[in-house]
Amino acid sequence: PEEIDSSEFTKEVKIEMPELVEGSKAKVVKWYKEEGDIVHPEDTICDIETEMFTFGMDVDDECIGVMKEILLLEGEEHDSSKPICIILHKEEKVKENDNKED
Repeated sequence: PEEIDSSEFTKEVKIEMPELVEGSKAKVVKWYKEEGDIVHPEDTICDIETEMFTFGMDVDDECIGVMKEILLLEGEEHDSSKPICIILHKEEKVKENDNKED
């Protein structure tokens, strides 16, 4: 398994249930990531089921993160546009150039 220093990940990003139809409900039928797992861009984190179809929900971010908390258990119905999990990302920092002498 891939190892990273999770202490670098401090920025919370809430991942919301997609709103397919206004006022619709959906549920997570399967989580592919667990709390503490590394999440890469384009990873499918779970399968979402609506009245019409089931689809994989991908992370659309450009950076690696860590699954901090799953807010919706498998099988629980949820309003669209509500958070289903929290992923931690690195805070973006401006790095100064190191002026080292050879």
